[in-house]
Amino acid sequence: MEQIAREIGNNLKRYRLLRGYTQEKLAEEILVSVGYISQLENGLKTPSVQMIAKISEVLGLTGALMLSDNNEIDGELKELVQILMSKDPEDVRFIKNFALLYFAR
Repeated sequence: MEQIAREIGNNLKRYRLLRGYTQEKLAEEILVSVGYISQLENGLKTPSVQMIAKISEVLGLTGALMLSDNNEIDGELKELVQILMSKDPEDVRFIKNFALLYFAR
């Protein structure tokens, strides 16, 4: 369980920073304390499913990204994810829809 908490915490910090959120701003958006965000990021607490959903929504992620072990993602895919994480959710949806149409042919 500790390993899972650390992975979630690492992912939370990575995606929070990629999205340009401070711990304070994220805490304010999801109505928790900064201390709680810090505990999550340091793997000291494991968030509930509801909290993962709330954080994912604010950061524009899927819950699966919050839970995934990013060491399994190859370099090019990781680079693509990082590029998409820096974009507005509307742009990400456009790229997703484009990819779906492109690969459906």
